[in-house]
Amino acid sequence: MMGMKSEESFLLGIKPALITTDHYEFISHLKTNYPYYVLQKRESFSDYLFFQDKEKMHSFLNQVNGTSDSQNPKHIQALGICLGFPPEAVHYFLIAGSRMYERVGLHYMGIHCAGSIDKLINNVLWLWNKYPFPELDKLQVIYEVGSIRQEIQLDYEDRNSLQLFHRVLLNSMNLMKTYENSLES
Repeated sequence: MMGMKSEESFLLGIKPALITTDHYEFISHLKTNYPYYVLQKRESFSDYLFFQDKEKMHSFLNQVNGTSDSQNPKHIQALGICLGFPPEAVHYFLIAGSRMYERVGLHYMGIHCAGSIDKLINNVLWLWNKYPFPELDKLQVIYEVGSIRQEIQLDYEDRNSLQLFHRVLLNSMNLMKTYENSLES
C-alpha cells in the first residue's frame, strides 16, 4: 500500500501545511487558493510552504522570527510542527545526529516523518489521535539500517500489533548497537 500522498492530504484539509516546488502539477491552484511562504528560491525552481489558512502561516512566521536559515533549530522545530509531525518526532530530528540505527520512519495521512524507536508508541498514538481517519489510510512504520529492513502497516488503533512490532524494533536496534560497538573495538 502506497499510503496517502502529502499533497492529497493537504488538499483534503487534513495536513496543516505542505512543502512543494514549482514542479508540482497543481502549483498554480495552490498559489491561487492557499497562503504560502517561499522557503527557498533556486535558479530553476522555488520551494514553497503552503498553509491551510493565514493564521497558520502567521503563527509559523512568528515562530521563526523571519529567519530563513533552514538549519536553525528554531526554524526546523517550527517547520516540523507546522507540517503536522508529532512533537517528539520533531525533537528527535533536532538531536538525532548519526544514530541511524534508532530511527524509524512513519507514514500516515500524508505525514512522512522519522522518530526514535524508543518513542515509536508515543508518536503513533499521537498521529492516530491527531488524524482519526481510519477509513482513509493505514499507518506505515519502516525501519531500515544497512541490509535490515522491517516494515509494518497498522490498522487504526491496533495497539497490540504496534507493541509487538515495537519489541521487534528494539531487538533490532540493540543488535545494531552491538554490531557498531564491535566495529569500534
